[in-house]
Amino acid sequence: MADLLGVMIFCTLLAPGPLGTGACHLMARGLAARQAQNPTAAIAAPESDTMAMAPDAPVVLFQPGDNPLSLGPGTPRVFELQLPAPGLYRVETVDLPAGLDPILAHHDPVTGELIAEDDDGGEGYGSRLLVGWSGAERPLFRVADLDDQPGDLVIQVAAVPIDTLLPGTNPIELSAGEPRFFEFRPATAGLYRIETVALPEGFDPILRHHDPASGELLGEDDDGGEGYGARLHLPAAGDTAHLLQVAEIDGLPGLFELAVTALDFTPLALTGTQTPRVDQQIDASGSLWFRLTPAARHRYTVTTSNLSADLDTTLELFGPSFQSLGFDDDGGGDLASRLSWFAPVDTEMFLKIDNLAAVAGSFDLGVDAEAVTIEELPMGVSADHSLAANEQRLYRLSATAGQHYRITTADLSNGMDTLLRLHDPSVTTVLAEDDDGGENYGSHLEWTAPAAGDYWLEISNIAAADGSFRLRVEPPSP
Repeated sequence: MADLLGVMIFCTLLAPGPLGTGACHLMARGLAARQAQNPTAAIAAPESDTMAMAPDAPVVLFQPGDNPLSLGPGTPRVFELQLPAPGLYRVETVDLPAGLDPILAHHDPVTGELIAEDDDGGEGYGSRLLVGWSGAERPLFRVADLDDQPGDLVIQVAAVPIDTLLPGTNPIELSAGEPRFFEFRPATAGLYRIETVALPEGFDPILRHHDPASGELLGEDDDGGEGYGARLHLPAAGDTAHLLQVAEIDGLPGLFELAVTALDFTPLALTGTQTPRVDQQIDASGSLWFRLTPAARHRYTVTTSNLSADLDTTLELFGPSFQSLGFDDDGGGDLASRLSWFAPVDTEMFLKIDNLAAVAGSFDLGVDAEAVTIEELPMGVSADHSLAANEQRLYRLSATAGQHYRITTADLSNGMDTLLRLHDPSVTTVLAEDDDGGENYGSHLEWTAPAAGDYWLEISNIAAADGSFRLRVEPPSP
């Protein structure tokens, strides 16, 4: 599925230190952050289960400061953090005996699922992770030696200070090997450019945007600005906190400025059934932002085409509060992009176009619009429907508060493959989705309505062949 609704980013970052190294993978888009020996590398959620949480592992409680810990031969240890206040905290293994090589893993405190791990991101063979805590469940960690060796070590937990970043020019000083963290809270919604300027000679900063609650990496840039400057474009809802980190690639100290500038979105016309293709220019690794005002009861398809040599575009659709609603990389064929969505109600949206290539270039941008007949979704009735290859259809579900619903597609013909997505009344949030939860590429979705209202069910045929299916919506049997 090319136009995945929403993007799940499984990563966290390592805290500062000249030996920190790692990689963060934006898995839904297939983009890998640069692996570099720098003070604040990001670390990906591992693909293996080597650090899976043992269900019966005893748990100890650690607080900020130095926490002594003994590892037995082949015996990992599990600990929780008892933290005094929400914020960012650095967790690392220190005071290691000769030959001990610990690996540190951060787990979901409710499910035990592995979130992130680090081996040698600290000093020497030490491990280091950064965790954001919102004040809910205690953060859960597991530590073990790579070779199952015994030894005594210290788990060091320290709060990471966060400064305030304001619109305009902000003088910044970095100490050797130490990054700085900032909270940016714009008063009004909009698009903001954040960049490092006035750099001393030989100074190479990197900017990172993180989730303020978890510390997850949302975006980063090294040399996207002038010279060695870093630059990020941040779409932001009004009075919403954003966490930014700035560091020097080689851990050098220096004085420079962080400039924050509010930008205007380019309006993208959505009139008529087909908007003429417009030639667009885009920088190497650059981004373009557009403001959309789609009309109710229409389906829109945005495409990039006629890409210049080596250009590689992606499309991402955002709702009025800049929540991601859809994403596509190569759905337009080769390296071009294609993204479709329904607009059952009038609402403002935003479109971001990224160039994944390291070269500047041009492409044609087009928008096709089609009036959509929204079908009602009757309860307890099985009805036959047909969809062409890659076609989508929209249904209205008039839901009752607290009612549980089961939606299924079955008896698919000709190799078709259905995908169900249930949208909220404003079509700004995907509440539930399912691809192959039914039989033979059919879909099965169960959902409880949080409130009464009209919700929107999108059914897509994601196969390359036309076909028919049977649709049924009903409350589950008691």
